[in-house]
Amino acid sequence: MARGISARQACRLVGMSRSSFAYRAAPDRNAVLRERLRQLAEEHPKIGYRMAWAHLKDEFAPLNLKRVRRLWKEEGLNLKRKQSNRIRGVTRPIELATSPNEGWSMDFCHDSLASGLKVKCLVIVDEATRECVALEAHRRIPSSLVVATLGRAFAARGVPSYIRCDNGPEFRSWSVRLFLKRHGVKLVWIQPGSPWQNGFAERFIGTLRSECLSAERFVTLAEAQVNLGAWRRFYNESRPHSSLGYSSPSTFSLALSRSVPECA
Repeated sequence: MARGISARQACRLVGMSRSSFAYRAAPDRNAVLRERLRQLAEEHPKIGYRMAWAHLKDEFAPLNLKRVRRLWKEEGLNLKRKQSNRIRGVTRPIELATSPNEGWSMDFCHDSLASGLKVKCLVIVDEATRECVALEAHRRIPSSLVVATLGRAFAARGVPSYIRCDNGPEFRSWSVRLFLKRHGVKLVWIQPGSPWQNGFAERFIGTLRSECLSAERFVTLAEAQVNLGAWRRFYNESRPHSSLGYSSPSTFSLALSRSVPECA
């Protein structure tokens, strides 16, 4: 154009259409959504695009899952897939809870403080609603502390029909067995070496470890207890759960409790 050539002639000489020459990129309509996805991935490093969509679907409604998947991939936020371990052999079928407070699963997980001191966590999960009934962290958890935790849970939520656990000495102790027998609770032990039979607790522990224990560095036991209590409230009340239609366990429990009388 400095040589006195018109835009039409210049485009014809270089083989470019006039519409391409005049095109001006429009602002990215996904800029805010991209920023929120990056922020969410930083706050929760172990979530995938489906969980991110569940967190943001109300904020950006209507929000398409495929749109989130495309942006999640473009931002390089995908997680590496883990190889699944195939379960071999024949295992006995397990009964599944269908109503809130019908059946609980409990198990232990372990972590350590910044000083290297070991921390033991007792986890109790409602099998029907996936709610975390109790999450206790101490240096040691003997059977007496298991009984005390169950007593507080019974007082707060009521007594379940059964509790599923492994064959650990804390769960097989006479104090735990007598306490549950006194309250009419059936104690269901999984087969030795078959942790998948306690899958609800194992799944919760995996989430707890990836989103809290591995993401935080606790200096003192008191700090660990406070942070675990806050994360438990977040998990029950705010965190979407994929197996519950991406609603929180508390919301799903309330809906399930209201539907039980109608089904009866």
